[in-house]
Amino acid sequence: MKKKWIIVIIAILLMTMTAAQSDPLVSEPKQQIGVGLGGLHYQVKDNIIAPLRWDSFGAVLELSYTVVKNAIRHKIVVRFPFASPSNRYNHEAMAGALNTGYQYLHRIHRNILGGQLHLGGLLDGSMNLQFYWDWDDSHIYWLTAYELGPAVMWNRSVGRSHLFALNFNLPLLALVSRPPEHRYYDQGKMNKISYWFTKPHEDMKLTSIHEYVSLRLQGDYMCRVSRRFMLGVSFLMSYKTTSEPKRISIVTNTLLMRLLFTSK
Repeated sequence: MKKKWIIVIIAILLMTMTAAQSDPLVSEPKQQIGVGLGGLHYQVKDNIIAPLRWDSFGAVLELSYTVVKNAIRHKIVVRFPFASPSNRYNHEAMAGALNTGYQYLHRIHRNILGGQLHLGGLLDGSMNLQFYWDWDDSHIYWLTAYELGPAVMWNRSVGRSHLFALNFNLPLLALVSRPPEHRYYDQGKMNKISYWFTKPHEDMKLTSIHEYVSLRLQGDYMCRVSRRFMLGVSFLMSYKTTSEPKRISIVTNTLLMRLLFTSK
């Protein structure tokens, strides 16, 4: 029954993206390179380590590359968030992530609430690492996920200098890795950098929204400061949770200052 639902979801995603390609709307071609820097509030609760909430403020760096041609938009984003969360008993930890994503969007309507509506798909990868050195200094913990799902964007320009945008993503399929519930594996290789990338990719499992839920909502405001440059602010809310082998939930709220360089 589970495999049938996965096949149906894949078919829906493919039909949605294929149907969007027939839209005749066009837009001015351009390429954009973006750099963002800001802060975030990070929260994690992993029942494998303990039924406690760990949270703190942190920093994030974002790099992006966007290509707009006719009515089609391609975007690649890489983010590097970092935080040092603690729990209510003042036990401290370190948390970091590597988030990468490719988004395909096609404009399907020019006038929705005064703006343009885009539909498409998102292929996203995230490796969220936690090291609870003040609680358990012999193991690392993680939530690694590679996600596939629909993407929706609405944007509206005000004059020639201001742009507002809203993005929403709800992945439907994911490859997920989590540490085992019983921590029996050897941690002797923690001094090697490669270990921190290979270990969080062990025992990847294909799943869907019945076991793994990931939500992202992003709002952007950009202002043109010159013919080539735009400066703006973005707010991103992200929520991830899965029940295997024990429940983990990660919530981040990120505020970014972003600079975009546009070339034609």
